[in-house]
Amino acid sequence: VEAGGGDADREVERGFSRITYKVSIDSPNLPDAIQSIVEAATRRCPAFVSAARSIPIEVSILLNDKNLGMKTYDRRNK
Repeated sequence: VEAGGGDADREVERGFSRITYKVSIDSPNLPDAIQSIVEAATRRCPAFVSAARSIPIEVSILLNDKNLGMKTYDRRNK
């Protein structure tokens, strides 16, 4: 927010519409094991869960430079 510049002369909604994470992992573990760890982290991390209650979080996983896919966590209605 800039004082006297940008949108300072009118009221507009501020904030983010989404948080995006790209997680790169180098590991000998199988993709299912890595996805299981990421899933557990998204359920157990208080900061992640708190943020997901307010805004969708998109997580992409790269395992040894191979894309394992993307998932959006959106807990706004829970």
